[in-house]
Amino acid sequence: MISEDQDALDCDFMEYYGIKDRDALSLKKQAVFAYGLPKNSRIKMKMLGANYPEWEYLLAACLDRLSFLAWAQSEDGQKGRNRLKSIVEQMSSMDDDNSDETMGFDSVEAFKKIRYGEGGN
Repeated sequence: MISEDQDALDCDFMEYYGIKDRDALSLKKQAVFAYGLPKNSRIKMKMLGANYPEWEYLLAACLDRLSFLAWAQSEDGQKGRNRLKSIVEQMSSMDDDNSDETMGFDSVEAFKKIRYGEGGN
């Protein structure tokens, strides 16, 4: 876990255990506390490749089903058009895009050029 993301582990130790200096603990104690972290802790989610806690997926699935039922009763639903996009599918596509690309800029103008286009406004 340390080699995966030391900062996430430090944040989790602080949040869940109130431990500000993880290195003050023996490696055995660190391992015990790390093992005890919940599935939705930063480090465990990162190791699983998840961007959202499990409960958020479940909530999104409930909303998708409710939205589908409401759409199915509408005029659009009766004619099979304008179906709503699935929130779960959108969240899953974000999980698949595990790109942690970081861009650096030499100036504010270079940033604005990328962010806003050629004009930079």
